[in-house]
Amino acid sequence: MSLPNKIRFNKLKVGFPRMGGYTEILGGFFEGLGIKVVLASPYNEKAFKIAIANSPEMACLPFKYNLADYIDILEKTDEDITLLQYKTCGRCRFHCYYFAHTEILRNLGYKFKGIRPIRSGIFTLLDLMYLTGNSMPEVLFSFQRAYKRFKELEEKIYPKTGLIRIGLIGEIWTLCDERANLDLVEKLKNLGCYVENSLRLSHFVTDWFKMKVSLKRKLLRKRARKIFPEIIGGHAINSIENFIVFSESGFDGIICVRPLSCMPESFVETMINSLADKYKMPLFIQNCDEMGSETNLENRLEAFIEGIRLKKDVYL
Repeated sequence: MSLPNKIRFNKLKVGFPRMGGYTEILGGFFEGLGIKVVLASPYNEKAFKIAIANSPEMACLPFKYNLADYIDILEKTDEDITLLQYKTCGRCRFHCYYFAHTEILRNLGYKFKGIRPIRSGIFTLLDLMYLTGNSMPEVLFSFQRAYKRFKELEEKIYPKTGLIRIGLIGEIWTLCDERANLDLVEKLKNLGCYVENSLRLSHFVTDWFKMKVSLKRKLLRKRARKIFPEIIGGHAINSIENFIVFSESGFDGIICVRPLSCMPESFVETMINSLADKYKMPLFIQNCDEMGSETNLENRLEAFIEGIRLKKDVYL
């Protein structure tokens, strides 16, 4: 599909925070719309230390890593760049992080056009049309190509092999970004586990465009609302829904991955613990922050999986 002249010569340049293995695919999505993209490095220790030093102490890990990614981008480009940030719905603090990030970056002396929030749901499509100057069919076509690559990546990351079935729930960014979760999925696969991530980026594309709306899904949401009726934002209600799905689908254990101090996930922890008791489901909670230790995580995971093996009498 050839791009119209107005897009082929578009001078817009953007940068955005990393999202695990999806980052390069998202970069290709924007490039397919005629936009120049500056990607953040997979890990920039210097930028991360600057971000930690200039972030509120109780800000969650996504706040700090997103800020570090912006610093990394701004260090290798000029001021003619627009930074992007996904604007979540509900009451998650991520909803307004772009205000604080803008102020911190300006105070650090960086020059850029600003941080543009991309709204959720169908507004994602509208915001991208306005931002890039492309028509709806062009943006949808680029989404279609990105979605196909999302699925291919997810099949590679989550192969359907392993004797111990582990379901992952929690907050999407810490679930998908290996920097935040200390490469949790690879550690589980090395322990002989089949890993199912309940919040993949492809899931949100299907939700945005209502590609999969089923009665089963509606009934599941109704059950979750009976357990926690408040609209709290983030992925709290998804954690309850997905815990139920994994428990009733014969999974051997569930791991809840979340940023330390995450308000939505902290509020539903009591309900998650109650569900674990109800279903007799082994539950492992991984709180992600900048002080996380790979050795500590490996030791805890080994003990968690060993307990499941003893229960199932399954050994490699």
